[in-house]
Amino acid sequence: VCVRACVCVQPQAKLSSAKAPRFPSGFHVCTPARAALLTGRLPVRSGMAGARWTGGVLLPDAAGALPRDEVTLAEALRDEGYRTAMAGKWHLGQRPGSLPHERGFDSYFGVPFSVDMGASAWRPGYGGPSLPLLANGTVIEQPADLNALTDRYAAFAETFVAEAAAGEAPFFLYLAFSHVHTPNFASRAYCGATRRGTFGDALAEMDGAVGRVMAALERAGAMDDTLVWFTSDNGPWLTQGLDGGSAGLLREGKQTTWEGGVRVPGVAHWRGTIAPGTVIAEVAASYDIFPTAMALAGAELPADRVYDGRDISALLLSAGAVARSPHDCLYIYKGTPGAACPEQHPNCPGLWAMRCGRHKIHWVTANSISPSGFSPYYPTAADTGDAGGMGADVGVVGRGLASSDGSDLQRTPWDLADLGWQDDGVFHDPPLIFDLEVDPSERFALDATSAEHAALRAAFEAARAAHEATLAKRPPENQMAQGGDPALALCCDPHSKERLPDLPNCTCSAQNFDAFVCVNGYPPFPPARPRRMAFGPQSPFLAA
Repeated sequence: VCVRACVCVQPQAKLSSAKAPRFPSGFHVCTPARAALLTGRLPVRSGMAGARWTGGVLLPDAAGALPRDEVTLAEALRDEGYRTAMAGKWHLGQRPGSLPHERGFDSYFGVPFSVDMGASAWRPGYGGPSLPLLANGTVIEQPADLNALTDRYAAFAETFVAEAAAGEAPFFLYLAFSHVHTPNFASRAYCGATRRGTFGDALAEMDGAVGRVMAALERAGAMDDTLVWFTSDNGPWLTQGLDGGSAGLLREGKQTTWEGGVRVPGVAHWRGTIAPGTVIAEVAASYDIFPTAMALAGAELPADRVYDGRDISALLLSAGAVARSPHDCLYIYKGTPGAACPEQHPNCPGLWAMRCGRHKIHWVTANSISPSGFSPYYPTAADTGDAGGMGADVGVVGRGLASSDGSDLQRTPWDLADLGWQDDGVFHDPPLIFDLEVDPSERFALDATSAEHAALRAAFEAARAAHEATLAKRPPENQMAQGGDPALALCCDPHSKERLPDLPNCTCSAQNFDAFVCVNGYPPFPPARPRRMAFGPQSPFLAA
């Protein structure tokens, strides 16, 4: 299954099969992780790490965007003679000059941010403009009909692959699915197709689209010449209940620095070159895709900046030989260091965790849900000041439910069974250290009084100091902190309310508010019914 993003790159030299490294994302939430993937750099270097400790994302009217002096993978490969295209979720800015077709992609088609960031049949009460669908910089549908979206993404990819493979130039396709994200959606063909409810139906639909892209590569005779990456931007959004996914045995999810927030699927496929079915017991990261693609293309990385990604082609092409990760450590941030925030404030952003080899250190932790009792909290307009019921940044994590006597925050660092449901970060001194090889669920921290802990802590802190020395002395301008401007929102008709007073502004496809909406098994989030719903065969609502 391709989870949210497929990246297809044709190397200049012909170097199928799949290989899976342990693959942390560049961040624990959408925008910063996508910035890292497309630039090969941690988002703290580009101003894309967020204005708050949660990290944050760019909203539909954002004034900020991926800075122009950042080089995207599409720009770098296009300079090497590649044809480039993108379909799907961009989420790196929508203001003029910041959309994909203006940042290195020859063509773009998609909803440029999350599908919960606009009014549609799936979120009729959003409280803002309708959800736009773009072709390059033109709004071609508003609101988008999500039933047809995945099919249209796949068709765009099929057409691009067929045309590009017939030419002389190599090609780069970035397919960033709008699945699986709340509100989950599935077309009629997939509604009720799984036992996992609408989330499962959405995942099955995305899987079907991935199959179409792979079949297009086969038809074009390009399968043996194309490296395909499958990955995601962050872990599951657990505050969304069954709609948000699961991290399995990994602790927690999106918006946290626990493994469930940052470790994502990472699969590479290259028939005839990558040995099939291999699992790599080494650590790589999503931002390694940039330098790896550049190396396989025979290109040099720009020399005027620091790259956090590494060329991991040796890991992918080792064919059973022992290859080691080029990373000594990975750095896991929670927001932007240097933001207006007093030292030791519970929400102070910065470098909260690191992984070096098999061990991981946490100086600060926070949870999005209680690990001992699932009780998702759905924010309301009264809580957030947002008529759409979503937070002003990236949504709202659960309210702090620490016990009244503070005992949840006073537990010994290695007793983590019930840290509780927290908004605020908890500082750990001594820090928590886990051996992820034997404890991937991060439940049994090393004894903080042991010699092993002391030695590991010293090594981590030395690596941290060396890393922080590579950061700019003056932090880059924080893009999320620039706020929003309604005039920057993508809008087919800013005066549509005059024609359609009962519908959200920026509506030019009013019929799409009456679109088929699949509900299979449980209500969507947020729990508001659109005008027309259809229930899958597994749904208990059929009897209602």
